[in-house]
Amino acid sequence: MPDAGGHDGRGERQQPFTGTATVTLAAHTVFGPPGPAFRDVPYTAMVRAGGPGTGYVDLEILGMSFKGTVEHGQIQIAT
Repeated sequence: MPDAGGHDGRGERQQPFTGTATVTLAAHTVFGPPGPAFRDVPYTAMVRAGGPGTGYVDLEILGMSFKGTVEHGQIQIAT
């Protein structure tokens, strides 16, 4: 993971985030009834600036990793 506000090896702007979150379940899942399920859960996220196919958000929460690439829109990181 690069330093806060750093760049990856290709010069792309990246930014890590940490904090706590409330995990809310959607309806019709195997995990339980819809609504808030967990509160004050620590998370780590790394985002890379860019649009479709280049920007991404990687989220780690509850011991699980969710990796995603931007399909629509764009992530911008200001200095």
